[in-house]
Amino acid sequence: MPKCSTFVAAFAFATVPLSAKADAKDWLEFINPDRLAEGLLQYGILAARTQVDLTYSALSVDMLAGRAVLTDLEIYPFPDWDDEGACFITVDRVVLSSAPAGDIDNLKLRTSLYGLNTHRACFPPDAWPIFAMLGVVEPSVPHATISIDYHVPSAGAEVAANFISEGLMAFDLATDFD
Repeated sequence: MPKCSTFVAAFAFATVPLSAKADAKDWLEFINPDRLAEGLLQYGILAARTQVDLTYSALSVDMLAGRAVLTDLEIYPFPDWDDEGACFITVDRVVLSSAPAGDIDNLKLRTSLYGLNTHRACFPPDAWPIFAMLGVVEPSVPHATISIDYHVPSAGAEVAANFISEGLMAFDLATDFD
């Protein structure tokens, strides 16, 4: 019996370094900044799902570059006037950008949407005659961007937004708060 216990103890001590290396790798992957940021974004998506039905095909995060990309986003909101459930919004790509990790003097946030399409049922029925008059069945926005750049030392900020909706309008805003 003592020989068996000695063998088990020797085997246990021999395998500790192997499992410690594996655990260290797992822990390093667990605390990887990209993984942590992706987890935070997924929690944001979970919070959004309390209000709308939301799906996407892929999420990629690069913290060093200050960038996150969400692709093939589908949103099914529930507006009060849409009894049939026809309202949907699709976005081919959402890009969230911030200042690079080493830039601590600037707080930057930029959100860009590419290939946004929606059904007119997402708009109040009062807006439908306008779409009919313009010949727009499903409003679309090929590209939209909102950016905020706050310079911490000077307390200055710049805010910009622009989008073009095919057949409806174009919007461009730039403000400078110094």
